[in-house]
Amino acid sequence: MEHIAAILLLLACSDNLKDCEEAPGDKLGYESLEACETDIDARLRRFMPAGPVVYGQCVEVDPWR
Repeated sequence: MEHIAAILLLLACSDNLKDCEEAPGDKLGYESLEACETDIDARLRRFMPAGPVVYGQCVEVDPWR
C-alpha cells in the first residue's frame, strides 16, 4: 500500500471569488510534501482553463487520523 503524506487541493473560482469549486481532474496524492510542492506549478498551469482564478495548495496528511 502506498503511503500518502500530502495531497494537492485545486480550486477554480470566478473573477469575484464568490463561486469556487474543486478543479476537475484526478485527486493527487504524494509521498512527501516536497514532491507535491515541486508539482504544484505544472498542475496549476494545467487547470487554468477551469476558471478565471485557480488556487492550489499542498496539504500534509496525518496518517494517524
